[in-house]
Amino acid sequence: PLVSWARRCVEETHTNIDIPVIDVTIESDFPEGAVVTGVFQVADNPDFTNAVEIPITSKEIDSNAATKADDEGEDAITAPEPETPEVTPAAPRKLQGVIEGNLWEDAFVTFYKYNPAPHDNYYRYILYTQIGSQVTELSGDYTDGYKIMVTPVDQQFPISDEYVIFGKYIGGGDLEHAVTMKHSDTHKYDDPNYSYVVEVAANQVNDFTWEVAGADENDNNVYGVVDPAATTGQLRLITDGGVPGQIALEGPWTIEVNMLKKTYSIKLAAKSLYVYGPAGDISKSMQLATDNFTNYYGFGCIKESFRLSTDNKLDSGLKYGAGEAEGTLSVGDKDVNAIKVSGAKANTLFYINADIVKMTYDVTKITTLGVVGDFTKWADDKDVALKANSARNKYTGEVTVDAAGGFKFRCNGSWDINLGGSLDNLTFGGDNLQFPEAGTYSITLDLSTLPYTATVVKK
Repeated sequence: PLVSWARRCVEETHTNIDIPVIDVTIESDFPEGAVVTGVFQVADNPDFTNAVEIPITSKEIDSNAATKADDEGEDAITAPEPETPEVTPAAPRKLQGVIEGNLWEDAFVTFYKYNPAPHDNYYRYILYTQIGSQVTELSGDYTDGYKIMVTPVDQQFPISDEYVIFGKYIGGGDLEHAVTMKHSDTHKYDDPNYSYVVEVAANQVNDFTWEVAGADENDNNVYGVVDPAATTGQLRLITDGGVPGQIALEGPWTIEVNMLKKTYSIKLAAKSLYVYGPAGDISKSMQLATDNFTNYYGFGCIKESFRLSTDNKLDSGLKYGAGEAEGTLSVGDKDVNAIKVSGAKANTLFYINADIVKMTYDVTKITTLGVVGDFTKWADDKDVALKANSARNKYTGEVTVDAAGGFKFRCNGSWDINLGGSLDNLTFGGDNLQFPEAGTYSITLDLSTLPYTATVVKK
């Protein structure tokens, strides 16, 4: 049969309905029972490396109606006519190749998740005729790719852009003085989790309560819980019988709510994160500190890759590993994927900064660790290097000074990463330490546990 087709313009609005993508014209007698089918590929890149395939089916349309291709004057692609006895052609039949709109929507979610922002999509297709089990290509191969801007359907989930929390010891005790919960930079549909860390004192455990409320017109309800004694469960509107949640033990706690599923969990906040390798002894791992239970920072010794843990045991605590994209984290058990680090060999010291709300991390390789101060005139190239032990968690050296004066520890000859404060509680960016008088001092910097400490002994 003689068949021609032309690409349709798909830049229209389609919500979970068939999307016409091609016009097919059958110019002559077409065998009874034969159909025109195809495959539509859509991808987020012009190379179609991760393309999703969507079936093309055909629907017959009014044979007297002009196709989109006719209207636009596009050149039709014509399949060669086979050598068959001449027959009187039947009236042309016009078909419309369509795909299911919800399948394209699903493909979009595969590429970009649920954020309803517009993105470039790339598409192409291949056509077939099918008679029973016999399939014949019409287009020869996939057509050249086309680019189109696609805006997905906003599912209109009733999630607020911001949620606040209040209770007897949170935010003044009422909605008017509530405090904002933390949320990642990810779109609220893709990450519907909002969190808040509280420090429950011993004298508060008998009446510590919390409630959550939406902060805009999408969701301005106030939520409590079903069972105030449970650490996980379902949120319930206060107007529907929900009651304030409770925390009955002292300590730092993270209250997290999933506003898509309307669930909550209360878990002990990690006072530090342990840095350990895939086969390392986690009990001897170095630790990252935090001052807000969200950002964790400090030194870790890495051999090729590492994970983070809220506990110094393999079979307990949350484990953080590599996310889908570089620089992102995932959370799970001990089998979470390890984070591979370029430049880590044997035992290599790194400065690590992790955000467990945004689920991101970055690492800085430590090439030198030394002492600088008044005795060096704080010059950039005068650091006295300290020597590491085999575990890279303790550093030692000697410094000779002509007079009393200030000093600090710093890494890579730069002020980006430096330690000061007090010898029994070293902090990043802390105040200058002091040599009390002239002399030669033996120095040991201990990074093996928190807080970091140092000893300075005059010889």
